[in-house]
Amino acid sequence: MDILTQLKKQAEQVEVLSLQNEKTTVEYEANQLKTCTVAETKGTAVRVIRKGQLGFAASTDDTAMDKLAANALESATYGDKAPFSFPDLQPAPIVRTFDKAVADLPIARLVEIGREMLDLVLPVEPNARCNVSLERSLVSASIRNQKGLDVSFKTSPLSLGLEIDRIEGDDVLILYDQLGTTVWEKDYLAFARRLVEKLKKARTITSIKPGKMPVLFAPTGTLALALPLSQGLNGKEVY
Repeated sequence: MDILTQLKKQAEQVEVLSLQNEKTTVEYEANQLKTCTVAETKGTAVRVIRKGQLGFAASTDDTAMDKLAANALESATYGDKAPFSFPDLQPAPIVRTFDKAVADLPIARLVEIGREMLDLVLPVEPNARCNVSLERSLVSASIRNQKGLDVSFKTSPLSLGLEIDRIEGDDVLILYDQLGTTVWEKDYLAFARRLVEKLKKARTITSIKPGKMPVLFAPTGTLALALPLSQGLNGKEVY
């Protein structure tokens, strides 16, 4: 019996999420190719509201749906109060999250892209140590509930990251940037070229005099400024 149909007989509200993910990872460490891996995961997660309390369970075993349903119902016995309802089916704009050009990227092409990043950096700074991470995933997901909601989607997240380390005596320089997208970008190395420009500018070393100085933060510096505020306003942290 379908797990949604089964749980609808025993709980007031039911939500079933099915997820499948294939992730390909290529990593360079200190300018050298280190690892190429492919990992596949598949599983089902269930939320129920039974007698006003929330229960949750998940499993990667497709043959253990009865046990999954039992675990979700049992966890609701000790779950938090749930004064909300799972969503109805609502109209929504179509968002492009899948690109076959990304989904079909083979390991050999990811290795080549990593080498292209190194070819941008090392001619400018031969002593730099570069760490490169390239990750391509193919995700399929569906979510259903007792209200008739039945939605599925595919997404093809692609992440390219480049870290440049340069150490010269007491001068330590660490630069990092990345590209994150779900659709293929023709200029996929734009972020790496920006990083190389920063590397060139970092060749100029200057000294400052004691005193009060104006400080200019790059956009990435916003995280350092906002983190204490976000933590202080986080309800869970306060609790």
